[in-house]
Amino acid sequence: MRKFTDLNGEWNLYYCEKYDTDVKLPCENDKILSTKITANVPCNVETALAGAGKIGADLYKGMATEENMKFEDYHWWFERAFDVPETNDRIYLNFGMVDCFADYYINGTLVHTSDNAFCEIEFDASDFVKKGAKNTVCVHIKPVMPYVLSQKYNQGMMYFHTNYASYVRKSIHSFGWDIMPRAVSAGIYRDVKLVCDDGFNIDELSYEVIKATEKSAYIRFWISVKMPYGEYRKDNEIKISGRCGDSCFEKTQKLNRFTACVMNIEVKNPLLWFPYGYGSANVYELKAELVSDGNIKDIRTETLGIRTVRLERTETSKCEKGKFQFYINDVPVMCKGSNHVPVDAYHSRDKARYAKMLELAKECECNILRVWGGGVYEQKEFYDFCDRNGIMVWQDFMMACYPQSPDGGHMKKLEREFEWAVKKLRNHPSLILWAGDNEVDECGAKMGAVPSTNYVTRTLLPKILAQHDRTRPYIESSPYIADSVANDYRYGKAYLPEQHLWGTRDYFKADFYSKTNAVFVSEEGYHGCPSVESLKKIVDENKVWPVYNEQWALHSSDQTGNLGRVKLMDEQIVQFFGKKAENIEDFSLASQISQAEADKFFIENIRTKKGETSGIIWWNLFDGWPQMSDAVVDYFYEKKLAFYYIKRSQQPFALMMGGLKNWNYPLYAENDTLETKSGTYEVSDIDTGEVLARGEFCIKPNSAEKIDSLRIYYSEKRFLVIKWNLNGKTFFNHYLCGYPPFDFEQYKSWLRKFNGIVNGE
Repeated sequence: MRKFTDLNGEWNLYYCEKYDTDVKLPCENDKILSTKITANVPCNVETALAGAGKIGADLYKGMATEENMKFEDYHWWFERAFDVPETNDRIYLNFGMVDCFADYYINGTLVHTSDNAFCEIEFDASDFVKKGAKNTVCVHIKPVMPYVLSQKYNQGMMYFHTNYASYVRKSIHSFGWDIMPRAVSAGIYRDVKLVCDDGFNIDELSYEVIKATEKSAYIRFWISVKMPYGEYRKDNEIKISGRCGDSCFEKTQKLNRFTACVMNIEVKNPLLWFPYGYGSANVYELKAELVSDGNIKDIRTETLGIRTVRLERTETSKCEKGKFQFYINDVPVMCKGSNHVPVDAYHSRDKARYAKMLELAKECECNILRVWGGGVYEQKEFYDFCDRNGIMVWQDFMMACYPQSPDGGHMKKLEREFEWAVKKLRNHPSLILWAGDNEVDECGAKMGAVPSTNYVTRTLLPKILAQHDRTRPYIESSPYIADSVANDYRYGKAYLPEQHLWGTRDYFKADFYSKTNAVFVSEEGYHGCPSVESLKKIVDENKVWPVYNEQWALHSSDQTGNLGRVKLMDEQIVQFFGKKAENIEDFSLASQISQAEADKFFIENIRTKKGETSGIIWWNLFDGWPQMSDAVVDYFYEKKLAFYYIKRSQQPFALMMGGLKNWNYPLYAENDTLETKSGTYEVSDIDTGEVLARGEFCIKPNSAEKIDSLRIYYSEKRFLVIKWNLNGKTFFNHYLCGYPPFDFEQYKSWLRKFNGIVNGE
């Protein structure tokens, strides 16, 4: 059994820009000793420096991220004393996340090295600690940039804008992205623990749901154990039990002098796990016990969701109707949710920001989040929330736009990381898909590469998943591009069932968006300016207006001074309202209106085609730093207008309009539940109060139906209020008729009136 002691809290931190290569520990150099500050681990080096008053407290405002780039070349030493009990147990040190190249010293002796910021690090320190005494641990973190700049890059690697990250395993966004600042940080980002291990361990516990119906479920458990060699001759057994409400199961099986066993368990009348809208997200509390000669030697607890998942997809949509459909417990699911990026550019702050972000995902009716491959594998609290709230997780491996290194040693590093990630996350029922990478097929196809030659996603990852997680769906890349259509894609023809819809980001109802052949959209978004209150926290007061300045450029996530994203917001305002904003208040609101209408259209354009389409994961819910972006909630948790529009568009049952065709706007009822929905509806003009449609509906489970049509001219610009009554409750949506330019003052009037109607004012 393993016992843990928390080693978080106050550590000493030393640092220097350049140092003698013979220096291993701070005590060997007086200059390094003089830099000593207190760091509250977990921390980034920047958060520690800010806490000690060495740099500004606000790591983001103005040009702060550029000013702190100097720390990329520093060396860092984290040091603390810790007590080790008098025990016969083996002693391990466990670090949840260390970024990135690190040496670990115990009592002055080098005992371990690490070179991957994604993986949990654990090493046996038994031969180096003094038991029953005080000990010292020192972690020396070296800069990554000298290593990155010393490597060689071939043509295929240089095509990617992220080529400098080819040889180092840390969050690729830290080198600068269009949604994150350049912050090539370092630090101990997650919990540090002292582990006492008596040698008896349930080393692995995983499961496969073979079959799941309301009457019975068949679950296969895989258990491996560790114990002292002489103990294998004893009467050892594994006991598995699980409970969810009144549903429970239990089984015991002997190990028969081996280290592993497979247990098959039938659960009668199970409580199944369903995504939000389709049923309850039932989670069993699972317990495994290692019993030796009648004595419990170890206990491991997990959560268990009884559900099956499969993905039916076609490789292309060139000569056939494309398909990309998830089934949970054999039920086809309409996916509606957000791409998830890290909640902070400085990852030591991630955990503290999870709760609010995830509650926002739940509030705006998301039933899926895609963990984008340019960030990190999130922590247990993230996936636990999704498990218990029916939010499906599409999990990328951390390979966003990632060029492959020809270094065989680097491939071994990737293999160890992927195996660790799969084992760490596979027991979460919310996780419904592994995706090999983000946009690597796409980037490669554009330069004439053959997608199937990608060793990592076509060979390495399938091998690892076959060994450690056999039943969960996997796609090689997002979007996946088959060899047969790669050349078509190179020349602008996307025969892909699953797509990222970015285009030129012009008018959101342009043909590129409205007439897409995508069955499943896994990225699509539109820029929206933060509120004026948030802007004042982002840039200096004299830089708030006008918007064309270096601070706006930086906070549009461009470290080269390019104002392209600022210009994009400006142009989208002109596209929608026909003129430029005259002050920052109008700029912010006008931008948020265009974003809100765009995101609403993207979602409803997929939902109204249910049967032909199966989901949208829009970009994105939440900012990981203060910026001007596609996010609908800014870094300070301030909701943009789009948040409220999306919330109404993503209701499990909703009424929504389709595009004008043959003189009429169709009115659809979209039912993403497993219940029949019956009620009444009414569509009216917000200005005149004229009722344009009224009636009753009765919509079958998990279906969409056109229930009415409204004859309105192309030339009419109207704001329609869609209202329906269901089970004694009233729900709302709206639709904007006509084409731009719209009158800004009139739209503000519509918005005030609509808010009054929705709020019963």
